[in-house]
Amino acid sequence: MNPIINYRIIFSDIDGTILNEQKDISEQTIAVAHQLFEQKNIPTVLISARMPAAIKHLSEKLCPSAPLIAYNGALIIQHTNGENIILHSKTFPSEVARYAIEQSLTEGFHVGLYYQDRWIVNGNDSWTQHEIYSTKIHPEIIDGNTMLSLIDSEVPNLQKLMVMAPSVTIDKFAKLITEKFSDVATVYRSADTYLEVTPSGCDKRQGVETLLANLAIEPFQAIAFGDNYNDLEMIKFVGMGVAVENARETVKAAANMMTGQGTKDGVAKALKHIFEL
Repeated sequence: MNPIINYRIIFSDIDGTILNEQKDISEQTIAVAHQLFEQKNIPTVLISARMPAAIKHLSEKLCPSAPLIAYNGALIIQHTNGENIILHSKTFPSEVARYAIEQSLTEGFHVGLYYQDRWIVNGNDSWTQHEIYSTKIHPEIIDGNTMLSLIDSEVPNLQKLMVMAPSVTIDKFAKLITEKFSDVATVYRSADTYLEVTPSGCDKRQGVETLLANLAIEPFQAIAFGDNYNDLEMIKFVGMGVAVENARETVKAAANMMTGQGTKDGVAKALKHIFEL
C-alpha cells in the first residue's frame, strides 16, 4: 500500500464496473472487500443511478454495514439494525415527470419514475423487462394516464426519472427537458437509448462528498472505481481514481490508475495491488 496515504474508504460504481457477466459480484471481489473491512476497517460503498433495493443485495455481499448511494447521489442510506436511515435526500418536483409522461402519451416512449424504493413504469415493455433482468427488482406497472393521476397525490417529488427510447427520440427529448427544467433537474444520457433525470446538482461526486463529510473522511483518503461519464467527476475528486479497462476514454484519462475489465474482477485486482494483499 502507498506508505503516505492512509485510504479509509472505497467507492464503486455497479454496472460496467464491479459486476461480472452474470450481473453479480464475484467471490473474489467479495473476499477482497471482506478482507479489507475485517483487517483494516475499510468499507466498500456502492454508488449508482440504481434505486436502493437494486443496490442493497449487492452491498450486503461486500460490506453489510456500509452505507449505499443511490440515484447518482440523490439518496444516501445507512442500513442499521434492520432499518434504513436516510443520511441525505434530494428530490425534484412532479412537473418534470408530468411533462415526460405527457410527451410519452404522444411519442410512445418508456417512462420510469423513482422515489426511494418505489419504481413505477408506464407499461410492461421490453425496456421494463431488461431493467427487471438487470436489477432483479419488479416495478409497479400502470398505463400513462394512470401514472399522470398518481404523480401529484402519491409521488409529488421524485429522485429519478428514466426515459428509454430509440436514440433519435432521446436526442429530441433530452433537448426539450434540458431547456425547460435545467433549474431543477440534471439530465444525463447513460446510453444512446437511455436518459436519466435526477435533482439539480446531484451527481456521484456530490454523493461521495456528502458521505465523506458525514464520516469525517478527507477526499484524498478515498478510492473510487468507475467506467462511465457519470463516474468522471467522482474519479477526479478522490485520492485514487481507478478506471476499469472497459471505461470511456475520458474516464481513463482522468483516472490515477487503470485496472482490468469490470466483468473480470478488475476492482478486486486493483485493490489487491493498492493494498498489497
